[in-house]
Amino acid sequence: YFNTASLILGHLLSKGQGECYRARSAYKLLQVDDLFQIFEGAERIIDLCGAPGSWSQVCRKKLADKGFFVEGDNCEVFCMSM
Repeated sequence: YFNTASLILGHLLSKGQGECYRARSAYKLLQVDDLFQIFEGAERIIDLCGAPGSWSQVCRKKLADKGFFVEGDNCEVFCMSM
């Protein structure tokens, strides 16, 4: 049997895999940006504790070639191409 939460999580998981985000948490960051436009006018972003990298993917996509992005973590974060 399926409950609502499992259906929503399944939808986000399949959506994330289709868009190649490393984790569903990328969608939370996108929701925050939709509400508060946190990337508007951003020129520099530093992502500390960047593993597994889903927020970094969103940040790089939002900055495109208009800014400077740095990511770091104690854990290994594998190189990503966008």
